[in-house]
Amino acid sequence: MKKFLLLLIVPFIVLSQFRGVDWGSTKEATIAILGEPNKVLDNGILYTDFVLGGKKVYTICYFDNNKLYKGAYVLNELHSNKNDYLFDFSDWKKALTEKYGEPIENEVIWKNDLYKGQTQDYGMAISVGHLLLYTIYEEGDTSIECSISGDNYELTVKIIYSSKSLSDVKKKKINTEGF
Repeated sequence: MKKFLLLLIVPFIVLSQFRGVDWGSTKEATIAILGEPNKVLDNGILYTDFVLGGKKVYTICYFDNNKLYKGAYVLNELHSNKNDYLFDFSDWKKALTEKYGEPIENEVIWKNDLYKGQTQDYGMAISVGHLLLYTIYEEGDTSIECSISGDNYELTVKIIYSSKSLSDVKKKKINTEGF
């Protein structure tokens, strides 16, 4: 008599999420998990009282057809020294690298080299739009971008989590009529 070994292969599904909310969740389901937002927008919800890595952040959840497809953390702290924003960016980048491994992209983009080589002025270079730094990580269906950018003497440090599959659908919907 022959003996057969039956292997049952069960796929392991990793649910990609933002703050514990699965991609594709509705606004209502997101609010049920995260709590009442400070503001409900047409295409998203905004929280102003979250902390990420010891830093105060705005947390924004974006929806398309009532499906969560992107989430963002935007630094909500002011510094008198513009270089301190670079430390915030660096702290977040280190934490993301520890969690997700080396980034798939790690870019330093000089649009104007007036401050290039003057590290003490990099915060100023970013604030006037001369310098942009960003890194991109991937984990399952999620793309994670950490960046620092600026314009008009203001800096923005943010992390954007996006569903690769749902963001692709969103990109395809761009109206090109009249171009």
